[in-house]
Amino acid sequence: MNLQEMATRTAAPVLAVSRRVDTVVARVRDLVELEVVLTVICASIPLILLAAAGWPPTEAISGYHDEVSPELFYMPLTTAALLFVVNGVRAGRWYNVALGVSLAGLTFFNTTDHHGLHVFFTLAFFIGNPIVFVVFSPKDELWFKWLLAIGMAAAIASWFVFGWIHVFWAESFSLWLIATHFLFEALGWIE
Repeated sequence: MNLQEMATRTAAPVLAVSRRVDTVVARVRDLVELEVVLTVICASIPLILLAAAGWPPTEAISGYHDEVSPELFYMPLTTAALLFVVNGVRAGRWYNVALGVSLAGLTFFNTTDHHGLHVFFTLAFFIGNPIVFVVFSPKDELWFKWLLAIGMAAAIASWFVFGWIHVFWAESFSLWLIATHFLFEALGWIE
């Protein structure tokens, strides 16, 4: 047996496994869209933090950076930020890149050490999302995007203006509305 035949024979099992893995990855890619992953992560962030730290919730989601294992705070938020950026780059939506950078900023600059930067990025993310919903929507689905934007504004007003709820719930409700947007986008119901 020559060297070429030996190399081919040795590599055959690796190539077979590689083809099987490629097939599985292709099936997963066909089933799961990026927007679905982003939906699950955005929707689960408050739930992960509540499960890790228990009841009652902290005043704000950002308060969990000192309360729980750091990875339970940073990982879902950083992953969501990255997925916003990837969605923006892949779909040519610069505003999603900006929202992803804002989410990363509010995650990386905690309220204790970098209060001003944290507030800046938090406002950019939670006020930027409803603006993006309304400004960059096709006319035929603008009514739905306005509902999402008004829901987020109502959540923020319920906390900031009226004091009815903690900021944790305003942020959570806003994340759930953002998740709804991405889910509907993944289902093809909206653009």
